[in-house]
Amino acid sequence: MEVVAPVELGHLSKVNTDMNTKLKWLFLCPVALLALTTSLTVIATSAEIDSNKSVTTPALSITPRLCISTPEDPSCNITLTLQWPTLDAPVCIRSTAIESNKWCTGSAEVKSLAVKVRTQEDIEFLLVNENTNQQIDDVTFKVTPVTEPQVRRRYRKPWSLFK
Repeated sequence: MEVVAPVELGHLSKVNTDMNTKLKWLFLCPVALLALTTSLTVIATSAEIDSNKSVTTPALSITPRLCISTPEDPSCNITLTLQWPTLDAPVCIRSTAIESNKWCTGSAEVKSLAVKVRTQEDIEFLLVNENTNQQIDDVTFKVTPVTEPQVRRRYRKPWSLFK
């Protein structure tokens, strides 16, 4: 029987660790490359989508947009200006709050309307195509009442023997 001297495995374990590190990198490189190409594809696709999108501006605007009413006079008596500068078609303005709930331009050259209103509630205006009667846009005029500041009620007496 032959006795073999014990072999030191320190250098072999180092080689094994180096090999594991290299294998990890060999595995991670394709994964990282795949992730990079996927993210670049997503960025390119989102850039194409952004370039295809057109910036949509509202077809109907209102000035002023809101009125702040006081407790003494809760109604707003104001002249509103409705504008639709981007449309090139005859339109109608509809609202349930105005006496004549429908006003039509009759031509495509008219691009605004001034309406005098007295209201205590919000008013919604609808922009409708005069020919097809299809709703194009809507806008809301808001009436906001001024609220009194809340007074904090004191729950205990201002004086105390144990204070």
